[in-house]
Amino acid sequence: LKEGKAVKLLDELQALGTSAMPQHRIFCFIAAWALRPLLALEIARHSEVQTHMDIATLERSLGTQVVKKRLHSLRSHLQDIVLRVEYYTNPFELGTWTKPHWTQGDASALGQQLAKPMKKATIALLSLKSNIQSSTGLPSGVQVNLRKALPSWEHSVSSSTVGVVDALRASNGQKALESLSQIQAAVQGVDDVLLHTSE
Repeated sequence: LKEGKAVKLLDELQALGTSAMPQHRIFCFIAAWALRPLLALEIARHSEVQTHMDIATLERSLGTQVVKKRLHSLRSHLQDIVLRVEYYTNPFELGTWTKPHWTQGDASALGQQLAKPMKKATIALLSLKSNIQSSTGLPSGVQVNLRKALPSWEHSVSSSTVGVVDALRASNGQKALESLSQIQAAVQGVDDVLLHTSE
């Protein structure tokens, strides 16, 4: 506020009968009037900062939701693999068989049954790796957990699953159970990451 306008405002206040008003109150009024543009600018800046914060929060929330959806998808396919394998391994694992009775036909049948969930689990893993590489809106803690877990999950989907089929073909009960336990561990690992992945 320029000096001339301040004087004019003071004159107007006095004309309205405010001459008895304490001088410090008049000064505060004039100062507040003068600072209105600065206050408006500060409010605008604050709003802009708040908007950027809101957008970042929204991006993190959306990024986390996408990752959680893919984690649930991966878990579903891994669990599908586990159930299909257990159909063959349970008799040996539970002691119904003292030694494996699997045939070449069993190994071939299991291999065919696992093809579809393995493919879907692989796609889910590739999507998760893409999320990490882009890291758009993804909280750093989630990225760290995924980076640590992905190698073992990939091993479970590929090597461990193939290992079960090979173990059935060779009637190697111990090897079949070891490979199965690695896939089961991957399911538990996904559960652990989901537990620590919040929106």
